[in-house]
Amino acid sequence: MAVIDKHAPLKKKRIGKRKSPWITSHVVQKIRERDYLKRQFDITRDDEIWLQYKKARNETNNTIRQAKHNYFITNIEAARKDPRKTWRLVNDLNSRKSGFRASYSTVTALLESTNNWCVNIDKGKLNGVIFIDLKKAFDTIDHEILIRKLKCYGVDDNALSWFNSYLGNRKQKCYVNGKLSGSRSISHGVPQGSIIGPLLFLIYINDLPNCLNEGLPRMYADDTTSACKVIIFLS
Repeated sequence: MAVIDKHAPLKKKRIGKRKSPWITSHVVQKIRERDYLKRQFDITRDDEIWLQYKKARNETNNTIRQAKHNYFITNIEAARKDPRKTWRLVNDLNSRKSGFRASYSTVTALLESTNNWCVNIDKGKLNGVIFIDLKKAFDTIDHEILIRKLKCYGVDDNALSWFNSYLGNRKQKCYVNGKLSGSRSISHGVPQGSIIGPLLFLIYINDLPNCLNEGLPRMYADDTTSACKVIIFLS
């Protein structure tokens, strides 16, 4: 080993995360100010610096959130006549999702999850994991919630009226053994086999990670896992 270390030493190299497209120079400056105050507090333990850090942290979070919002609104508006580009943009909204994204797959979701669990185990912690599989996922979409989310994405009132008309006042029948049932109104879901159905489901479920106060979610289409680490104190 000594010979190998001398002639072919191993070097540690830190691989940074891919920079998000909405991280502007202004956002970078805010992040640096926040991190500087955090380092100063770690050194001094001064309460005044801690308050400055908390203020900078909140401002940084708001700046990142606004920059991300502006980026997607601008690009979705520019891609209105390009459905494929719109699909890619909506897919990229959620960094915790592996389905239908370039360079991501079911293997990616599995590797990221198991790696996090192994790290926690190595640190002597337990993993609490919830596995969520939505059955008939497209049929679970609440129309009112979907319309509100479309509005948050910047869809204008005329388009919202169209979506209301498209989703509402639908009925369905079942044909079994040569007999046709009576019609029943549909209050949830998107039309089966529709081209826009997968995109509407994506918009509907995309912000699921934002609803979790604890846990690290991983998503692939309609399959979701949420994991949290647990520290056990033994007396």
